[in-house]
Amino acid sequence: MRRQYARPPILEAIIDIQAALPPDITVATLGKVYFGEETTYPVREEMVQIEGTLNWQAGESSGAATQTPVGYRIATQQRDRIVQVRMNGMSSSRLHPYTSWEENRDEGKRFWEKFLEVARPIAVTRIGVRYINRIRLPEGAGDLTEYFRVRPELPSDMPHSVNNFVLRLEIPQPDLPRGMLILNEGMVPDPESGGVAFLLDLDVFQTLQMPPESDELWGRIEQLHERENTLFEQSVTDRTRALFS
Repeated sequence: MRRQYARPPILEAIIDIQAALPPDITVATLGKVYFGEETTYPVREEMVQIEGTLNWQAGESSGAATQTPVGYRIATQQRDRIVQVRMNGMSSSRLHPYTSWEENRDEGKRFWEKFLEVARPIAVTRIGVRYINRIRLPEGAGDLTEYFRVRPELPSDMPHSVNNFVLRLEIPQPDLPRGMLILNEGMVPDPESGGVAFLLDLDVFQTLQMPPESDELWGRIEQLHERENTLFEQSVTDRTRALFS
């Protein structure tokens, strides 16, 4: 289980449920999920999917792009809570400052019940729990091995000072049916300090076929959350944990 930290490095915690919807459901239909939420979630934005084509002929290029509405994003005034309702499912997010798993889970459950009523999904096809962490290291921090157990490995005869890197791993979770971890790590701009910080992004998910009203759904999501906790702790060292305490 993830330890309780005084200053958790979480930028965003996401619960995502993807589902197949009946053919008569439209984006306008999904807007009904928003009814009654105007006070808590006053920010409402349309989500669009952009598709483009590029033609190249006789040394000249031309292209065109189309925008297709796919759902809505609603947020609190502070944008510390966001809910997406889409033609392929819904998600609930808690952004910085992070409070607790239970808060985000309970809000996700509440909106899932509304989504069930409005969108009438046929089947759940994917569930996921994702935590995006931004970790600021002390100025002049040296070897990454002191802070991260997952990192680029360099030969011993090569300088170990790194100015930038991006690492992506897809790691099956054999004990979770069709389970997968996508781990992204790298250096990102830190708008608060003006320098850089380290991104540790853990996305644990399962692809499946499940009845949308199954009693197993939230039990499986809890299991994914527990797995994410374990993977986070396996990815960092005690020296990194001390930064959050």
